[in-house]
Amino acid sequence: MPRWVDWSQFVCPFTPERRFQFEGQSPPSPPPTPKDDTWARELLEGVVWVLLDGSGEAVRADEDDEGFWWPAQVKSEPWSHPIVVHLLPIRHVHQTLLQLHRPSSSNILTFVDSRTAQPRFNDRTFRVHDRTRELHGRQHPDLADFKAALERATTLNAEDHLPDVEEILRLSSRHPSVSGIEISSQRRQATTAAAEVGDDHPQAAWCDPGPDSLLEIPGELVIARSYKAYYAAMVYDYKPGVFMNGRARPGQYLIEFMDGKRRWMSRKMFYSRDDDEFVTKPLGHYEDEDDSDADADVEVHVDTARPITAAPTDRATAESMALEKLIPHIYNILHWTVKSAYPPTRGRCDDFYRGARKRKALGADGTQTGSLTASERGVVSKAMQTWVACDLRPVGDARYEELSPIDRAMFCCDILVPEAAKQLLAWRAGYRVDQASVPPCPEGPAELSAALQQQETAIHKKADHLARLPPPANWAKKINAVRTSRSAAMRELGRLA
Repeated sequence: MPRWVDWSQFVCPFTPERRFQFEGQSPPSPPPTPKDDTWARELLEGVVWVLLDGSGEAVRADEDDEGFWWPAQVKSEPWSHPIVVHLLPIRHVHQTLLQLHRPSSSNILTFVDSRTAQPRFNDRTFRVHDRTRELHGRQHPDLADFKAALERATTLNAEDHLPDVEEILRLSSRHPSVSGIEISSQRRQATTAAAEVGDDHPQAAWCDPGPDSLLEIPGELVIARSYKAYYAAMVYDYKPGVFMNGRARPGQYLIEFMDGKRRWMSRKMFYSRDDDEFVTKPLGHYEDEDDSDADADVEVHVDTARPITAAPTDRATAESMALEKLIPHIYNILHWTVKSAYPPTRGRCDDFYRGARKRKALGADGTQTGSLTASERGVVSKAMQTWVACDLRPVGDARYEELSPIDRAMFCCDILVPEAAKQLLAWRAGYRVDQASVPPCPEGPAELSAALQQQETAIHKKADHLARLPPPANWAKKINAVRTSRSAAMRELGRLA
């Protein structure tokens, strides 16, 4: 769903179809964002322009949000996934190191327009909205900020010794109108063709085409090959291809099987619902596939006096860490939740206090815990019950403190357990690695800083998506349902005997 932003709060170089009223003058016609037919991923190096939204984050290629362009420096290789950029000085944006997971001509451009040999944006296309001056004073990037950033960008661009315009045009002419994330309908053939680039095709003229645009990553249910059979699996990540020894190596996908094992595989090693082989290939069966144990009777001890294990510093450590050791690293967030002061859960807390009808909806939504197994759900549930009842239990806001013991148990089930599951999924997915930690919740009224609120909202949005993914125990049932439906359609079309 698009995120609605009050653009009157911002100073921005013009983007398409934007109109502003200026003090004492009519707005100039905004120059359209160039439809750069020379856009190519390998040209994204040195200084670039990045499209930012109202919170200072990069606008994704699949979003309809408008934004403002700001100069940045590329800090990764052009074919890296994601592309990492560092914003040049911009006030009141705390997170200046951004990741673009789906770079395209709609959210990142080269600094210089190859047709004019000049920066794409300048101070003549930069204006301050009068209402912004009145309401926000200097709490926004202004024309002086933009001039300073543009001057810095121009200097850095000159120092980078980028290819001249003729070289840019020469490289880009080899693949006009190619988007880094667009793949033709014959995506498997395109991937194979990319892998067969010969020694006469230089590395500079090749870039990774990106993941299959029809796959939901993470979350796409597929059938993947393991030894001589195909099994229900899910696509979790994509690693872009590389150019080595004169040959393009296609990107690989991180596939998780129902038994929890993960493998990096090429696109031809698995089939999605859009492939006929998704229906025709025989599906293997796990012995414990139908084992839907209830929450295991796992003994969980919450010892607040015991030293807490250091927080994971990388995704692999977070994935391998036992839940009992990972749970203490989410207690601060849960305490802010109990006080109804954690922005992503404030609405759920309000619904809980409104009464039975709202609580019923919360209970139904709270059953979604993503890839957590039945035994892991039991660990989380028992840990939360122990935490809210121990001697050092969290002190909540006035509404929480007035709850009866039964209602507090309901709050634990409807609010804390689902939130704990999402935070644990976020840790395992690496979303919290290298991110600022949420501090302990102080006594009395409290509020997170603006930077932390933005960070937590972004992380929670991704964690909520992970929680809504079907658990491994349901993968085979969902896949079989799709296979049955598609096989009937294929028979009607004469594509299946």
